[in-house]
Amino acid sequence: MMTLPLLLLLRALAAPSAPAPPPDVRMTRVFVEGGAASAFIVRATRTSPSGTTVVTVLEGPKKGRLLVRRSQPDPSTAVYEVRLDSRSAFTVTRRAGEPLLVEAAGLSMRLFEADLNRRTVRCWIGLLAARVEPALLTAAADIRTLKDWAGQEKLDESFFPVWILGHAEEPSTLTPKGKLRTEDGVFKGDPWDGLVRMVLDELGKP
Repeated sequence: MMTLPLLLLLRALAAPSAPAPPPDVRMTRVFVEGGAASAFIVRATRTSPSGTTVVTVLEGPKKGRLLVRRSQPDPSTAVYEVRLDSRSAFTVTRRAGEPLLVEAAGLSMRLFEADLNRRTVRCWIGLLAARVEPALLTAAADIRTLKDWAGQEKLDESFFPVWILGHAEEPSTLTPKGKLRTEDGVFKGDPWDGLVRMVLDELGKP
C-alpha cells in the first residue's frame, strides 16, 4: 500500500512546473543634447536556479554591434563573452581565487587581474583579440570612452572583458559634440527591434 508521503511526492513530480519568468529587457539611448543618438544599448537578464545570465548589445556611432554576455555556471564562476557583429568570441573566465582565463581563436592565456595594466600583458591581450577581429579593440576603446560619458551604472561589471580590451588599445578618437545625455525607456523601430531580437536570441542559448 502506498504511503501518504510517497503519494504526495509522486503528485508533486507529476504536476506541471511553473513557467520561467520572462527576461527583463531594458533599453538606453545615449545622445548629444539636442541631437541624434550616439549609441543604442539593449540589455536582457534571465535568472534561473543555475544563476543569472546577462546579455547586452550596444550599437555605437560607427554602426557596429558589440554583444557582451555574462553567464554564471556556478556561484564562484563568471564567464564573459564579447563579440563584434556576430563574429567569434573573445572569452574571459573569472573564478574565485584563480587567475583569469582569456581565450580567443583557439588560443588561451592565464593572468592575474593585478597584472592587467602591465605593458606586456596588454600586448598579449591585444594580439589575442586581433586574431578574433582587429576592430574589436577599437570598438572596446570607443565603449570605454562612452562609459566615461554615460556613467558607470549604464555599463556595469558585465562589460568586464570590454574594459580589459579597452586598456589594450590606444585611447578612442571619439569626441562628444555637445553635452551627452542618457534616456531609459521602451523604444520601437529601427534599430531597437533588431537589437531586442539579438539579445533575446543570445539569451535563449545554453
